[in-house]
Amino acid sequence: MKAGSRLRMLLVILAVSCGGLSCNAGDLDLAQVLARHAEARGGAEALEAVRSIRVKLHISEPGFEAELLYRAARPEMARVDVLIERQVVFIEGFDGTVAWQQPGPDAPPTIASADGTAALRRGALGNLYALHELQALGHELQLLERTDIDGIRYYAVKVTFDDGEVEHQYMDPESFLVIRERQVHALHPDIDSSERWIESRSSDFRAIDGIVRSFRSADWDLRTGERLQSVEISTIDLNPDLDPAIFAMPAPEDTTP
Repeated sequence: MKAGSRLRMLLVILAVSCGGLSCNAGDLDLAQVLARHAEARGGAEALEAVRSIRVKLHISEPGFEAELLYRAARPEMARVDVLIERQVVFIEGFDGTVAWQQPGPDAPPTIASADGTAALRRGALGNLYALHELQALGHELQLLERTDIDGIRYYAVKVTFDDGEVEHQYMDPESFLVIRERQVHALHPDIDSSERWIESRSSDFRAIDGIVRSFRSADWDLRTGERLQSVEISTIDLNPDLDPAIFAMPAPEDTTP
């Protein structure tokens, strides 16, 4: 039986045993937590059907604001275009093998650092794959003890990616949506490699084509209490038709938008 089929069967068993997802969760095991999370986001089958994504968003940091166009496609391709006053000022991409960056559409592209590559790849994984799919891709998931943050006893899932990077995801025990994520990393690794203990807090969850996603988030430095970044999404398109060529590092004369 395939992993997706096993998960869907578990969802049915859970619904029968506790009368739906609104019942008191108590202490669940990893498979149950992943099943609840998948169901809360729209169901395993719908999540696994997402093959590509296009997101328009506004990013705000101290002394800096910009619009971003984010595109990604399975298996692990991603591209980010940064715009200020409607002009592209920075591009970075990952074709599944090589990550690159370009300070403007007319500038020569360069290979991204190892940290920059890892960040783009993990971003593609997080935007394209549901949490329950990661184990089959070679990443490790571990359910930790429930964690109390601001009076809420979150279900805590530790994700160890196949490159060794670690991320902790905290699910609300009522909604089973991931409200907080914590990770030691650089906010912009190819600009400033200084690592911080960063917590991302997600809110404004909405259903797009039956799949629930967060439309607002903020990154905080847990050591200093500093708010590092705020993100507000304007549009999300699921399964758009994306040309794979946009993810490849362009030749110097190529100005593909």
